[in-house]
Formats: sequence, structure tokens, C-alpha cells
Amino acid sequence: MKSKTKQETKNTYGWQTPPTTAAQTAFEGQIKEYDTPDPTIPYTFANLKENLNNRLDDPFGMNFSPEVSGAIKTAGNERLIQGQGQALREDRFNRMGAKTGAMAINAAAQAPQLVQTGGSMVGTQTAPIGPAIIGAVGSIGGAAIG
Repeated sequence: MKSKTKQETKNTYGWQTPPTTAAQTAFEGQIKEYDTPDPTIPYTFANLKENLNNRLDDPFGMNFSPEVSGAIKTAGNERLIQGQGQALREDRFNRMGAKTGAMAINAAAQAPQLVQTGGSMVGTQTAPIGPAIIGAVGSIGGAAIG
């Protein structure tokens, strides 16, 4: 006779949200920092404007008529204002890209995960009754009689 083995496994699964950690909270705080513009941009352009105006107002500097000096100041300041606007737009674009990437990472870290919530395993084994088993049972019976 041949022996038979049957095994059955049943598992259950469910969605589970990972717990919030201190590192997660710190990362979320860092994401909010992407809303803050680069503070060096206004400072840099204010410094450039001041240097332009001071050079043209220097009595020992260039000899321009007040009209020419005013025109140079106006044109230079307009160029600097446009440059500052462009720098702020580029800064915003870069910050939004970085923030979007950070938010995607954060969302992936907080996404529910499919986990095993339980399970069971049932197995049966059928063995043939062979001479060794009959002999063992017979010797046990003989010991009980004698």
C-alpha cells in the first residue's frame, strides 16, 4: 500500500497602513519648506540695484548729464527687475518640482500595504498498515497478556 499525504493552507490578507514615525513627521515638515522662496534672490537683486544707482550717483565717477544718468538708471533697474522676476519664477518651478517629488515619496511611504493577517494549515497523512506496525501492536498485546 502507498501512503497518502494531503496538506491544505488557507491565508487571509488585508490592507494595513504603516505607523507614523518621527522620521516621517520630520519629512512632512521638510516638505513644507519647499513653499519658502530662496531668500537670496531679492537680496542679490537689491544689491545689484544699489550698486547700479550708486555708480551713477558718484560725483567722481562717470560724467553723464542728469538725463543720460537717469535713462541708464531706469533701463538698468528695469533689466534687474525683469531678471529678478525670472529668477523667482525659476526658483518657484524648481521648488514645485522638488515638492512634487517629495510628496510622491511621502505618499508611497504612507500607502497601505497588503499584508497577511492570518492563516491556517491543515494536513492529513494516511500510512499503510504494514508488517512493522502489526508486529509492534502484537508485541504490545503480548506484553499485556504475559
